[in-house]
Amino acid sequence: MIHTIQEEISIIIYLILFGIYLVSTYDLILQIEKWLKFKKIKTYLLEIIFNILQILITIRFSSKIANGYIPVYFILFFIIGVVIYYYTSRKLFIKQIRKSLDFYKSKEPKIKKFFKECIYSEEIAKNVKKNLKRYKKIFTKTPKENDVSSDK
Repeated sequence: MIHTIQEEISIIIYLILFGIYLVSTYDLILQIEKWLKFKKIKTYLLEIIFNILQILITIRFSSKIANGYIPVYFILFFIIGVVIYYYTSRKLFIKQIRKSLDFYKSKEPKIKKFFKECIYSEEIAKNVKKNLKRYKKIFTKTPKENDVSSDK
């Protein structure tokens, strides 16, 4: 399949951005693992799940980027994206992740309390119970007067 110059340039930009995305998400996972102080088994499981998801995303991305056409230069511009991320914004990104995780840790009790109040508030509980009763009536089978099986 022959692409125009404009399409080829946009594909190259997408590939560079995809390289940046892939490495930055891996850095994010590594920082979360360090922050949560996972043991080896949990770390391996998380990384296996992450890698499987990223492989699926890469397959989907590579098939959609140019209508199923995988350019020869796919790896080259992907690696250029990785290098650009590594030398320009990796340190800043990791620093921001650590700040965000530390901020979350300092506000964790308040955040949990807020969500607990939202989820377990009396108003919401009453509405859920009311809706459950309504749906229960809809989905339960009531015997009809003319039904032969209800006489037994």
